[in-house]
Formats: sequence, C-alpha cells, structure tokens
Amino acid sequence: MNENETAPAAATAAPAEAKPAKAKKTQKKTKAQPKKVAATKSGVLRPQLRILEALASPKWKTGATKEQLSKAAGVHMNWIAEYVGVPDKGSLVSDTVRGAKKLACAGLVRIEVMNDDGAQGERNYLITASGKKVVERARKEGKA
Repeated sequence: MNENETAPAAATAAPAEAKPAKAKKTQKKTKAQPKKVAATKSGVLRPQLRILEALASPKWKTGATKEQLSKAAGVHMNWIAEYVGVPDKGSLVSDTVRGAKKLACAGLVRIEVMNDDGAQGERNYLITASGKKVVERARKEGKA
C-alpha cells in the first residue's frame, strides 16, 4: 500500500467484544480408591518396611505388642496380622494384599505368645537378624 490509499474498513474497525469465558466442567466425585502398596527392592511392602523399622528401633529390643507396633509403624491394628502373620504360620501369602509375603513366614519377624489364653493369647513381635538386614539394606537405598 502506498501513502494515498487507505486501509480497508474491516482492518481499522474496533475489535469485536471478547466472548465470555466458558465455564469449567466440574468433575464427578468418585469414591476414593485405595492406594496401591508398592514393593521395595528388598521384596517387602512399604507398610511392612515401616513395621520392620519400628521393631528394629532400640525401644522395642524386647519386642512389641500389636497395639505398640501399630502406633510405632503407623499401620492400623487390623492390618498387622495381614502384614506380619500369625503364630501358627497359617498361610504364607496375605489373603487381602495381593502378592505380599507375610513377615513371619519370610523369617523376618518372630511372634511369641505371652499369655496362653487359648487362641487369644497376647502376642509379642520381635525382629530377627534377617529382618534387621532388610532394614539396613532399605536405609542404604534411601527407602527408610
């Protein structure tokens, strides 16, 4: 274009009004899915590793009860039997947690029955030497 020509009217007109922003779609609320528990390189699950770490501390040198272990490891009391096992060495693998080998069956934790009141005796959980090795290995890897 040279100096004497004018620009077309459409190009010089004021810009059209801006379109209103679209409302964001809200996502439907779904039920919370349980977190998948990932295994560490040492072959135990993270909650199991927390249980082993709790038992490895000097505070529980003589063992811990289910309640004490639950508080120290941050694992609900009902899950202790699934992660650790029971004194009769029933099943090797957890029924609830897929693919998780129980700590007592793996030889990482020893369970002693303190008061033998039938099947409901108080249990004392102790870490074994191989359980301590798993904790040391996890600390070296930076998982603990």
